[in-house]
Amino acid sequence: METVSRAIKGLMIDEPFYGIFASGLSRAWSSQVNQMGIIPDGLNFKLLINEDYWKKLDPEHRMGLIKHNLLHMCFFHVTDYSSFLTLANNHKVLQTAMDMECNSYIDEEIWPNDGASAIFKMLPNLPKKQGTKYYISILNQIMDPNNNNGDIVDENGNIIGRNGRLWGTTTNSIREVLEHDENIEHDTWGCTGQNIQLVRTQLEYRLKSTADAVKSRIPQEMRNIVEGLLTFKKPIFNWKKFFRNFMANAFDSLPKSTRRKESVRFAGALGHKLAKKHTILVGVDTSGSIGQKELDEFFSEIYHVWKAGANVDIVEFDTIIQNQYHYRGKTPTSVSGRGGTNFHPFVEYFNSNRGKYSLGICFTDGYASLNNLNPCGKFCWVITSDGAQDADYPGYKICIPKIIE
Repeated sequence: METVSRAIKGLMIDEPFYGIFASGLSRAWSSQVNQMGIIPDGLNFKLLINEDYWKKLDPEHRMGLIKHNLLHMCFFHVTDYSSFLTLANNHKVLQTAMDMECNSYIDEEIWPNDGASAIFKMLPNLPKKQGTKYYISILNQIMDPNNNNGDIVDENGNIIGRNGRLWGTTTNSIREVLEHDENIEHDTWGCTGQNIQLVRTQLEYRLKSTADAVKSRIPQEMRNIVEGLLTFKKPIFNWKKFFRNFMANAFDSLPKSTRRKESVRFAGALGHKLAKKHTILVGVDTSGSIGQKELDEFFSEIYHVWKAGANVDIVEFDTIIQNQYHYRGKTPTSVSGRGGTNFHPFVEYFNSNRGKYSLGICFTDGYASLNNLNPCGKFCWVITSDGAQDADYPGYKICIPKIIE
């Protein structure tokens, strides 16, 4: 594997982000792949490399092939495959679209030898760096047997091909490339089932660690992804201390191994203790007076509530309850509501389920009537930096400061 290590070191010099990311991956020779593929390795991934094919490549193409597979991980193709599949006509379309997204961020001189590279060469005017969804929309139309002579439009409705031709190339010739591409190596990913979220979390951690290592030398295509993973600000409140001092009941008990306590049944083995975990109901005010800034404040703090070790159920509300879901550490892309504000539906929901939750938290700007509000049990209000922070709320109150460091 000396030549593989050398290629990764070369990548580290030219593109430190990808070189450092690759340095933490295991790799092995394998005839399971024609060129290079990715296989789960616990919560990490391993690079499988066809030794005979590798030996034929020059150093630059070796780095291009490695970067191609790293991009599949950095763009979360390996974990989000099933969600993309709902958009594609078939696996071949999806896999080629993912390859096209990866190749569009690699210099053309060192493109891998695959169908995605062939299509880009056949269609030199096809936009690069457009994302997997964009290329899926194009390939779906190309692979549609009922669209031999129809127009080809992109996801924005722009016509990029007429009468079954794209810049002089027929859709039939592109379809033939797709159908005979034998260099797609995605069948080895195998990231399915209950471990997907754990693997994705580990990938996110690796991306953040790599970004921290290279500082300002993060490639442009990774900036939005990394910034999205780092959007959670420092917590405004010590939620762990709050849980310790403010609450003392309604825990979920989870068995956890510990070295401090020996097993009663087996001498010398680890003992067990019960790890306590709160179940908390969080209300998010999604009325029209709440802007994106306030929502960012809310979900940044909710993330730290969750990280403090709580089970979190979220209720989005304005004048009524709009949406309910279990929080898993991800900020939603959109929220429901945007009408007026009425706290009563959320408080009544908390009261009717008070046996399930050890605490109710309401994230709001506070601009609504507080009359006849009577939360049963422990209840906390978190008020936005521009909200009605001086109002007399029934329960504990936390105010988000005007400036968050």
